[in-house]
Amino acid sequence: MVNTKYFAKAVPTCWRKGRSVGFTGLLEVVLMVSSAVVAWCGSGCSKADSTPGPHGPVYRLEWEVKAYDEMIVRINDIPAIAFEHPTHMRSGFLYINWFLRDGDNRISVVATKHNEFKGPLRLRLVAVSSIEDVSAGDPLLDIETSSPATEVVFRRTVTIQARVPEDWSWQKAVPVERLTDADRVEILGKIQALHEALVHKDLDRMVGLLRTGGDEMCRALYISKENVDKEGLGLVREVSQMPGFIVEPLDLATVELRVCGTVVVAKRPGGKLISAKAEGPGWHGVYFNRFAFVKVEDKWIPFHLLQ
Repeated sequence: MVNTKYFAKAVPTCWRKGRSVGFTGLLEVVLMVSSAVVAWCGSGCSKADSTPGPHGPVYRLEWEVKAYDEMIVRINDIPAIAFEHPTHMRSGFLYINWFLRDGDNRISVVATKHNEFKGPLRLRLVAVSSIEDVSAGDPLLDIETSSPATEVVFRRTVTIQARVPEDWSWQKAVPVERLTDADRVEILGKIQALHEALVHKDLDRMVGLLRTGGDEMCRALYISKENVDKEGLGLVREVSQMPGFIVEPLDLATVELRVCGTVVVAKRPGGKLISAKAEGPGWHGVYFNRFAFVKVEDKWIPFHLLQ
């Protein structure tokens, strides 16, 4: 299963591995989306950031996918994980407190294969004491296909109990049946503003645009917002000053907006929503895959960045 000891390494060390870094890496910290502290690519959180204490558990969702090309994991109808082509990561983990509510939570997985590979699919949810806890944890969910996996489409839905002493913006959001033209203009405008902030290296504006979601991530993981601000912004300033830092053009006409309960997911088919290249030692680029927006008090706000 997932090697959590590797993932527990400090963020700066883990990021400098010579790869592109997505929302699960560098930019998530910059934009105050603190799941980067425990990023999918193997990031962890420095001890200065973690605040273990009398709080609820931290819930860690682990996955290993070998036979399937596509996989979508929905948590309370939010598509938290969506692997839509074979080049996505085959194993990893994500802390999911900000997708959970106190009490019953519905988790569903749909995986589809277009190849002859026979390896299994495994999804495991554990509760640990903090993001520094790299133990096996207490299993709340353990889904595994037969090995070798023979099902072309694998489906499973379960309900789990969680203890989450916080409420999140998606719980307060207005349910969406369909998007109006005004909704689309506002959401696309937020995406355009983030793209422009990255182009102009306006980090304060970037942080401001995603402040609500970022603050929720810090509360969800019981980590210090101030330390994430300091360390994350410092790293992004370093990358943005590298020679050849170029933000790729954004064509809003290619952005898809999909309603998922109280959440609207913004994505580009087969591509990254926002992407930048960097030519520095150990860096190839930074990118955002998908955004989740919620409507609170008649305003659309970015709730989270999704894989």
